[in-house]
Amino acid sequence: MIRPFSILSRYLFLEMLPPFFINLAFFSFIFLMKQILDITDMIVNHRVGVGPVFLLLIYTMPYFLQYVIPMSVMMAVLLTLLRMSSDNEIMALKAGGVSIYRLLPPILAFSLMGTVVTGFMTIAGVPVGAERFKTLLFDVATANLNVSLKERTFNDNFKDVMIYVNRIDPKTRELHQVLIEDGRTADVNNTVVARVGKLFGDPQK
Repeated sequence: MIRPFSILSRYLFLEMLPPFFINLAFFSFIFLMKQILDITDMIVNHRVGVGPVFLLLIYTMPYFLQYVIPMSVMMAVLLTLLRMSSDNEIMALKAGGVSIYRLLPPILAFSLMGTVVTGFMTIAGVPVGAERFKTLLFDVATANLNVSLKERTFNDNFKDVMIYVNRIDPKTRELHQVLIEDGRTADVNNTVVARVGKLFGDPQK
């Protein structure tokens, strides 16, 4: 008879935890690598606080955890069984009369837990995280409008307005050699050229 809480089941379950957390950290780091440059730029050049940036990362975590958790579970099971096989533990169990099927309950329980957590992240975590990310990003962008501007690039982040800035002063936040094309008025294309400019935000608009 298979006992789900036998010593073997507890041993195998606990053996899967370390590789799971290691893979979880590794895959999470891989997903975050593409955002590290943007995060560094926001903190160093645009003086966005570490707190808001950290919260933005937290709110994006449910999105990639729905992919990272299943991969981590799969790798944890695979690495644990490979280690037991290389250490001849599986052979010793079979030699002691233990059926190989006795290894299934803890693996299935571990996989089921990963499925439940992934489902929670997908159904509840992703929508809530996306909504809070959008709200916080709007607040950060309002307080730090220059974050959305890039030097020597035609910036079209603002609706019907194209802004070109040759240089942004990192200290004063002044814009140098500015070109603006304003197409917000129907059938009218206004062009503004200035040596120096500064961007202001209105939270109400």
